Amino acid sequence: MKPGIKVSVRKKGEQADGVDPQMQQRIDEAVHFVQGLRKKGDNVKQMMEKLNEHDHKHPDGSDWSYDSLHDFIAEHHI
Repeated sequence: MKPGIKVSVRKKGEQADGVDPQMQQRIDEAVHFVQGLRKKGDNVKQMMEKLNEHDHKHPDGSDWSYDSLHDFIAEHHI
């Protein structure tokens, strides 16, 4: 490995450092909803519209935007 890369290993269900359990639950719910829409073959714009239409908020509590959804998908490797 390169010296600048930091790796952390944890078991499924363990909490990541610095993330409170409520935030982790909101992130997990958002990942679940986005994965479901992804399986249906929706593109990012369609997913954003459906999430906002059904009042599924971004984990930080705001409405989804195209950029926030795109970044969320990239960050969580969905």
